[in-house]
Amino acid sequence: MNAISRRGALCGVLLAAVVPAGASAQSAADFYKGKDLTLVVCAGAGGTYGIYGRLLARYWKAHIPGNPNVVIQHMPGGGGLKGAGYLHNVAAQDGSVVGMPLQTAAMAQVLRPKQAKHDVRKWHWLGNMTVLRNTIAVWHTAPAQTLEQARKVPVVIGSTGKGGDMFMVPKLANELLGTKFKIVLGYRGISDVDKAVEAGEAQGRAGSWLSWKLQHAAWVKEGKVRQIAQVGLDRATDLKDVPLMQEFATKDLDRKVLEFFGYSTQLARTVFAPPGTPKHLVDALRASFDAAMADKVLMADAEKRGVPLEPMRWQEVRKAANSTADADPAVIKHMQAALAK
Repeated sequence: MNAISRRGALCGVLLAAVVPAGASAQSAADFYKGKDLTLVVCAGAGGTYGIYGRLLARYWKAHIPGNPNVVIQHMPGGGGLKGAGYLHNVAAQDGSVVGMPLQTAAMAQVLRPKQAKHDVRKWHWLGNMTVLRNTIAVWHTAPAQTLEQARKVPVVIGSTGKGGDMFMVPKLANELLGTKFKIVLGYRGISDVDKAVEAGEAQGRAGSWLSWKLQHAAWVKEGKVRQIAQVGLDRATDLKDVPLMQEFATKDLDRKVLEFFGYSTQLARTVFAPPGTPKHLVDALRASFDAAMADKVLMADAEKRGVPLEPMRWQEVRKAANSTADADPAVIKHMQAALAK
């Protein structure tokens, strides 16, 4: 090595010694300035996922370094598996894309491992906007107006794909509780199912209780839809008279499956960054998400719109998601068998 080369090498060593680690990385503010942050919502625009996505996008920008525009991209399909697979394997993993998966994403990967192309244990969770309960609801002219009656007569239930709760809830009711729901698959989103229910093409559906209150408040008030069972770990405060599904179980393993499914309500409206997202950008997104959830203007807007907020930090979301993905094999096996029948 000649003298010039040695001096160059020495300068490189000295520079590495004085420049802090990570200083060469582009800061979050520099990365996001003048750019779009795409929020991929794994559901159609007409449901409560869209409502929460739009609420977050409206106020999150102000708390993200560089103030990027938050742009929503809806990607329904496959009961949420289409969007989850896209975010895990195809979407840019440079910090420019984040996702809002269906609340069954963690459950779907253990129940349908061949179809699920994602692993929630590798996702960088940013937080959860709220905890929501699901229900089975029927139209006021449906032949069954209670879950007990649905054990005796068929009721047509509309659904999207097999990976989401719109299918799983009535299917588990059929196999574990003896109901006779006839599940019709293939609807693109919850709004299409609701149109079918109103038109008489279907007689009910599963989904969040909030979706009925926000999108069809008049139907609820006028008694056009009736909630006949709910999914969760406890009854909703405004559905105290509606039983939990596990209350109908007569076998211990059936009850455990329904309780396990109830944990999905804890992951109601989560947001995450894909696996390869740089750590310093993940840290910035997590801090900005927490700040948005504490934004008084956002909270006031949510209250005005009747959108409940019950935020969870990313550590709690990761714990809940990982616990679901690593659930008791006996419970998972029994649940898989019920859904596969």
